[in-house]
Amino acid sequence: MFLVVLGVLARGPRRPPRSPAPAPLAAAQGSEPKRPAEERLERAIAELQTMPELDDERAKAMLSAIASAERSDAGMLLPDGAVPPPLPSSAPRAARFGVVVVRYRGAQLAPLEAPQRREALARAIVLRELAVKDFAAAVRAGDPGSTIDVGSVRRGDLEPAIEYLLFVLPKGEVSEVVDAPRGYWIMRRVD
Repeated sequence: MFLVVLGVLARGPRRPPRSPAPAPLAAAQGSEPKRPAEERLERAIAELQTMPELDDERAKAMLSAIASAERSDAGMLLPDGAVPPPLPSSAPRAARFGVVVVRYRGAQLAPLEAPQRREALARAIVLRELAVKDFAAAVRAGDPGSTIDVGSVRRGDLEPAIEYLLFVLPKGEVSEVVDAPRGYWIMRRVD
């Protein structure tokens, strides 16, 4: 028994065998190393290409909608088309707000039967006028996701234009209509 313990101590703890380290991607490809997200995307695309054709009409419609989606600047530009400036030092670190949402076709989470963008904008402008007078009524008239109080958000949680408008908005005031990734937003600063 003593010899067994002595042998274990001399040899050290057992460790699983180490696999050889993979060759760096840069060396294998002669370019910069790929980021993990890029590698996962390439693997996912390769896997999708090996899948059989879809027979389900709804799945085909979804894939068609994804393929026809355009790059969006929603939430990146102010209502006047300008890039939002840095927040002033007097802006709070967090803010609570309510939001009226008006979805349009192509916005995130919008149903296929959502109106076109210009129709949604016209509706959002009318709802903004109502929101100035009665925010709760505008929330009730808005699309799903509209609420009197979203809760508190910190700086950096929202897209630049939305964040700028919210954090410079005085308490109790209603913002202009702003294009957000999930549709047009009308915000009211709660706190």
